[in-house]
Amino acid sequence: MAPTTEFLAVWGAVISTIVAVWNIYRDFIKRDRILVEAGFHIWSETGNEVFFLKVVNLTSRAISVTHCVGYDKKVKRRRWVQRLLGRNPSGYLFAFETLNKLHLPWKVEPGAHQIFLYSINASFPQGDLGVITADNREWFCARSDIRAIHDNETYKKLRATSDKKGPSS
Repeated sequence: MAPTTEFLAVWGAVISTIVAVWNIYRDFIKRDRILVEAGFHIWSETGNEVFFLKVVNLTSRAISVTHCVGYDKKVKRRRWVQRLLGRNPSGYLFAFETLNKLHLPWKVEPGAHQIFLYSINASFPQGDLGVITADNREWFCARSDIRAIHDNETYKKLRATSDKKGPSS
């Protein structure tokens, strides 16, 4: 091999390694993240217990929350398997107008947070809770939040009344 050919081969290997490392850094280490928290809270305006979804924008750009969603527990798959194989189409779409008078889609600035309040009703989802952003990505709350919701007395009463009514209601 000529020295020029060897040099170009080494140069190409160095450049492709740099590009691969940059893509891994950008896509896995420094990727955009949105934190979603969920639970029940006593709303000071009415004194009633309401459900909240809190969205914290940890990205470097503004995001737009287009939907607040919940999924039922009917499919027993891990989240990564659901992303790979597709999610069960049955779910729950929260109202586009919240109790605190926000109209979805709602813009959340970088480093800021927004709380979406909803009333609690019998069709409340039993599984994952999260939001969908304008780039069509789903962001879910932690499993610990879901366990805390299921341990809440209001949720237990809600599930008990909806189970008594049966699936046809």
